[in-house]
This record gives sequence, C-alpha cells and structure tokens, in this order.
Amino acid sequence: MVTVLKAFAYAHDGMHVVNLAKGDVVEVRDDVFDGLFDAGNIDDGADIGAAVAAEITIPDGWETIQWFSLRALAASIRGGPVSDKRDAVAVITAELARREAA
Repeated sequence: MVTVLKAFAYAHDGMHVVNLAKGDVVEVRDDVFDGLFDAGNIDDGADIGAAVAAEITIPDGWETIQWFSLRALAASIRGGPVSDKRDAVAVITAELARREAA
C-alpha cells in the first residue's frame, strides 16, 4: 500500500482508469512503482524507520479495539493513513512480526 502525494490517473489493471487524489491509500503494480515513486506521486511510508515504529506501544488485545483507535494506531506505525480495517491489521501484524524477528 502506498499513499498518493499528487493526484494522477492510474489503471491498476491497465485498462480501467481511476483518478487518484492526494491522500488516497492504494496498491500499485510493481512495474510502475519506481516511476511513480521517483516522480513524487506516491510514498510507501518506508522512511518512518523501524526505530520510530518500535517506540509505538501496541497494546495487548489490539485486535478488539474500536475502528477509530485501530486506525490511529496503524497510521502512527505506518507514518501515514490506512485505507480500511484490513490494511490497519496488516500494518500492525507486520510491525509485530518485525519486532519479533529483531
């Protein structure tokens, strides 16, 4: 998932074009990622750094917290917005796995 920094037209399937707006959180194809990133159209959130994400407390039972709290937690770990609950859960579980591996 990436965050759109500048509006642009995008066709995930190569055929159906949608207009993406600043702040949208979307998936982009691997074959266009580098060009969009280099042009400043998207941000993958990688610059937040593991040290910053590691300082964020993930509470026990985070799976059961209300959506607004879950969204805020995942956004703070990512350093940017999350699109939906599935995205938020993915961000948090990836951070927990990264911490466990460290």
